[in-house]
Amino acid sequence: MAALTPVPKIQFFTANGEPLVGGKLYSYAAGTTTPLVTYTDQAGTSANTNPVILDSRGEASVWLGTGPYKLRLTTATDVDIWTVDDIYSEGAQSMQELLSASGSSLVGFIADGTGAQYRTVQSKLRDWVSPEDFGAVGDGTTNDTTALQSALNTGKMVRGTPGAIYYINPLTQNTARQVIDMRGCTLKLRPSQSSFMLSLSGAGAQVFGGVWDGNKAAGQSTTSSYYDHAAVCILADYCRVDGIKSQNSAGIGIKGSLCNYALIANNEVTSWNVQGIYVESTTADAFGNRIENNVVSVGLNTGVGVYITGSNAPFTYKQKRWVVANNIVTGPSTPAVTDIGITCRAVDGVVAGNVVTDCDLGITLDITSRTAITGNRVEFTGTPPTGYCYEINGSDNTFSGNVSKGGKYGYVSSGSLSCNGNNITGNTFELQTINAIYVTTTGGNTANYLTISGNTFNFASAGASRRALYLTGDCRYSTITGNNFIGPGSGTANGRAIFLDAAYGEVQICGNRMQGWERPVALYSASAMAYTNVMFTANDLSKDMTSDTNWLNLEGSATYGTGLKQMWNSKGGFQEINYIDRATNLMMLWNASGTPEGAITASVGSLYMNTAGGSGTVLYVKQSGTGNTGWGAK
Repeated sequence: MAALTPVPKIQFFTANGEPLVGGKLYSYAAGTTTPLVTYTDQAGTSANTNPVILDSRGEASVWLGTGPYKLRLTTATDVDIWTVDDIYSEGAQSMQELLSASGSSLVGFIADGTGAQYRTVQSKLRDWVSPEDFGAVGDGTTNDTTALQSALNTGKMVRGTPGAIYYINPLTQNTARQVIDMRGCTLKLRPSQSSFMLSLSGAGAQVFGGVWDGNKAAGQSTTSSYYDHAAVCILADYCRVDGIKSQNSAGIGIKGSLCNYALIANNEVTSWNVQGIYVESTTADAFGNRIENNVVSVGLNTGVGVYITGSNAPFTYKQKRWVVANNIVTGPSTPAVTDIGITCRAVDGVVAGNVVTDCDLGITLDITSRTAITGNRVEFTGTPPTGYCYEINGSDNTFSGNVSKGGKYGYVSSGSLSCNGNNITGNTFELQTINAIYVTTTGGNTANYLTISGNTFNFASAGASRRALYLTGDCRYSTITGNNFIGPGSGTANGRAIFLDAAYGEVQICGNRMQGWERPVALYSASAMAYTNVMFTANDLSKDMTSDTNWLNLEGSATYGTGLKQMWNSKGGFQEINYIDRATNLMMLWNASGTPEGAITASVGSLYMNTAGGSGTVLYVKQSGTGNTGWGAK
């Protein structure tokens, strides 16, 4: 007679995993309540009591007869713990039971650790499901859609089998907080399909890993809308897409639509058509969406690597309190005019630590206000068609600690809205071929109250016709302070550190250092215009100056207006102690070594002190004329 177990005694446990001291094991004929005796020995010569009373360790010797049996385990007070039916004593029959659909329910399980609870193996194995549980083959050719969808429909965690290639039609997910783990797997969209590979509609759903292949290598082989094609589309709040690789999409790599507090992180997105990662809000404001630590390669044709946006003009709905951070976006070596690294059309956000190379536009913030743009790097290795490193259109933004290298423009503000109150601080601009910072206003828009401070403009050996800072239009009440302007050399044509084509003037230029510019500061106007209320204070222009020691220059049809003051600047061999009212060219206490006669242009009444000394040659007064002659020693 075969035994239930090869050991002399069986130990039984409570639901809490503790030995079932004093418990009871009842035995019946299978499917009935008719008692059926068990035995204390393998030979079946000594019958047990029924029920068998467990000892102080929760153990008893239990051997089955020919059966089949139903076994019922209870506490000492007859509280049921479990019942198992249709148990045989014969080895082959027992194995058949264990291999049946309910076999795992016959085997106990308890985790290793204090407080672990008794479960059956069946209960443990049903914690999560795999596509193979529902018939998936995973060979890359068999249609596994039904199996994958059935697994998702359980609402349990779905785990793919590493190495499997699931060949699918579009899938939908609807259970809140469901986890989908496809690490090590590939999901490949069948070529006849053109839609989201997976739509997440359950709040808090999470997708981890896997290669998600849209299977559209040609990029255009679909008639559906590009915006309806993606690896994963988030349609609910608090969802997460983490560590997937999206490739060969005929539209978007990863999409978030009408969602809040989504996290799209640590993904790789390549070979797409319109957007790599795209998060939108079109019917309501969206909050808290984050796009972080992704690697995106610009797609098969043209598009935007990372795009977070509200509704289009008039911008009724907005993304708010969002983050785009630490992403790497790489464009083609010869980008098209529509190849853009990162686009944000949102408010109250953060763009930080991103690296963008070789896109036509690096990072563009269009209709974006109250946003911090910090610690990003945009670099061009060639000369793209547009060549903006950063385009910032909107007000009250902070632009700090960023690097712009190459391209045509480092920082551009232009377009159809005002750009007031932007703070451009502590950035590095290198080797732009036209302008490092270019701010222009059109259509009645303004760029007032700009702060441009602590930036480094490095154009050493860069070539002709460079402008580090170019302000045009209504840029009143702006401050340009503490910047370091390194030019291509004073002998290089058309180099300007600061070029103002401002309709009003009304700016302060203080404490900057400029070297290597043909003309460090130029006031320009195409038509007759008098610059007013501009202050130049404590700037250092003492190195690599042009032979024209008058570093402040009028260009075009500009003239000096009222309130134009120039004080405490150093240039060439001269130190301006108090040089005021440029409109009348009246100078007070200008000092240098030597005579000002034939060297210093000033108006009558100006004073000059010769630091070389000598009786009757220390103090000079401008006595006549408007040029650089007419000085008399006193």
